[in-house]
Amino acid sequence: MRAAHHAADSRRRLILVCTGAAALVWFLVRVIPKPGRASYPCQRAAFPVASAFVIWLLGATSIKALMQRFGGVLSRHRAAAVWGTAPVLAVAGWRLASLVYPGAAADSAKASNFNFIPFKANTPVGVARGINPGRVVWARGPLAAKWAGQLKQNTDQWWLDRNADQSAVDAMLAATLTRLTGAASGELAWQALFQYYNNHSRQLPSRGYQPGEVVAVKINMNNATGSAKTDNFIDSSPKNTPGQTRWRHTNGSGATPASRHAELY
Repeated sequence: MRAAHHAADSRRRLILVCTGAAALVWFLVRVIPKPGRASYPCQRAAFPVASAFVIWLLGATSIKALMQRFGGVLSRHRAAAVWGTAPVLAVAGWRLASLVYPGAAADSAKASNFNFIPFKANTPVGVARGINPGRVVWARGPLAAKWAGQLKQNTDQWWLDRNADQSAVDAMLAATLTRLTGAASGELAWQALFQYYNNHSRQLPSRGYQPGEVVAVKINMNNATGSAKTDNFIDSSPKNTPGQTRWRHTNGSGATPASRHAELY
């Protein structure tokens, strides 16, 4: 019985160590090449596990070294060692808790330092960017969707072909493109977007899309947990994504069916 219990403890410790190491490697591999990824939800979830693993590893190594060096002294003065170690462990535990659960250490401060002052209306925060800096465009088309709104029903989902009008979605996309860029047509809007991107990101002034260039469309499928989607959770619209690629290919990109190459990932 004792051997089985010891084996189970060993497996649990091994799982914890492997999980911490994997979280640390995942965080470093993703964040070091591009620090902005640290704000991604997956990295925010991995960071507490990785930091706890690093703190545990450093603590275990340091304690082992101290025990080897001062083992004799501690054995002769056990009471002093206990009373001296307790505050250190308490501070370390509180620090670890504040890293893993930032709200725990700040709860007391929130109660006394709450001083929320809302910003005034129409006072943007940050640096405006984009082809028309600071411009945000949205479109509403009530006739584009025909879904009955039964959220829990898995036989009449919002994303089915029969529950959306592709032409209406395309019209909404065209409206947002022209309003965002200030162009007179979808073709001119795509040309303006490519030229702006090439000028500011690739240092290629006044250059639009060139035949043979790859256009990657990053779609959001965070709620798709399997190969076959059946729920009504929000993901990229199967009507909007084809609309984007079709507009790129036929309205200003210059690509033909033989030269175009769109990747969805």
